[in-house]
Amino acid sequence: MNVWCYPAGTPYEDMVKWTKNAGYEGIEPVVDEADLKEKDLKGKWTKIKEIIDSHELKVSSVATGLFWRYNLASSDVKQIEEGLKVVRVMCEVASLLEAKTILVVPGVAIPNVPYEKLIDNMVSSIKKASSIGKEYNVIIGVENVWNRLLAGPLEFKWFLEKVNEDNVKAYFDIGNTLPHSLPEHWIRVLGKDIAMLHAKDFDVRDLRFRPILEGSINWSEVAKAIKEVGYEGFLAIEISPYEGHPYKMVFDVKSALDMIFK
Repeated sequence: MNVWCYPAGTPYEDMVKWTKNAGYEGIEPVVDEADLKEKDLKGKWTKIKEIIDSHELKVSSVATGLFWRYNLASSDVKQIEEGLKVVRVMCEVASLLEAKTILVVPGVAIPNVPYEKLIDNMVSSIKKASSIGKEYNVIIGVENVWNRLLAGPLEFKWFLEKVNEDNVKAYFDIGNTLPHSLPEHWIRVLGKDIAMLHAKDFDVRDLRFRPILEGSINWSEVAKAIKEVGYEGFLAIEISPYEGHPYKMVFDVKSALDMIFK
C-alpha cells in the first residue's frame, strides 16, 4: 500500500496500522521535498522503520513525485543535478528501510526540445542514477507515466536496453497504460525486466483512475500475464482515498486483489 492511498498528513502510525489490519504485507513510503532539506534524514527514517517493523510489514520500494519538478530529460544541467540529488536521497532512504527498489520517472517531454534529444538526456541521466543506485545496492525502477515519452512497451524495453545497466529495471504501473495501450501487452514484453508493479484501475469512458475492478482493465488477463512472466515481487497499490472515509478504500482494494489473484 503506497502512502498516497491515505489522506495527506496521516501519521505513519495510522497508515501502517490500517495497512496491516487490511491484510497487506508491505507499505511503500514516499520521499518529498522536505526530505531533500532534512538535516537528520537517518533519524527521521529510522523512526519510521521502527513503526513499520513493529507491525511486521516490509517496505516494498520507495516512491516520489519530485521527478515531475526535477526533470531528468531536461537539457538544463541544473535540473539534472537536482534530479540526481533526489535519486541519492531516495537511495539513502531505501537503504535505511531495507527496500530494494526506488521509483524514478525518467523524464518529461518539453515542447522546445527534440524527441531524440529528450531520449538521449534520459539515457544519460538514468545511467548516472544507476551509478548512485549501485552505491546503495538499490534498483532504479523506471516508471511508465503520462510524460509523453516511451509510450509503448517495445519503446520502453528498447530504452532499458539502451541504458544497459543491470540495476535499471521497469517499475510498471498497470493503470498508466490505458487508454493508449494494454497492460497485459506491457507485462509480456517487459517480462523479467519488471522490478516492481503499481496497481490502479482506469476507466476509458470518463478517462479517470478508479479503484481496482471499477475501471476498464482486464484484470484476469493481467493476472495471467504476471504469472506467465514469473513475476513474484510486490504489487503496490496507488489509489486516492475515498472522500467519505479515509480507510474504506484500503479494504475494498484488498478484497478485489484477493478475487483477482486467488
